[in-house]
Amino acid sequence: MTEHARNIVVGVSTIIALLGLTALLMLFGELDALFKDQYAVSVDLNSAGGLRSGSRVELNGVPIGVVETIRLQPKPRTPVEAVALIDSQVAIPAHAEPQILAPLIGGSAILRFEA
Repeated sequence: MTEHARNIVVGVSTIIALLGLTALLMLFGELDALFKDQYAVSVDLNSAGGLRSGSRVELNGVPIGVVETIRLQPKPRTPVEAVALIDSQVAIPAHAEPQILAPLIGGSAILRFEA
């Protein structure tokens, strides 16, 4: 095999590997944030209760997004701010109250809005 042919085979193999990796990432939902329209919602909480980046966000039990960041803020009554990315086709009602649901065994906490 000549050097030119070997370089072509290596290039084609690399392209196929990258396409396969992209397909797997899309299959497992890791690239959803790039293709979905989402908007950010800031929620002030009195405790994080096990929330972390990537935790699910639900509205009346239906998944509607993920928690993007959690940070401390200098407010005495609500010292935790959670920023959630919500799917653009979902509107959270103004009277919805946020709750944190923590599982008994394993898993991540869920930020749930109850309307």
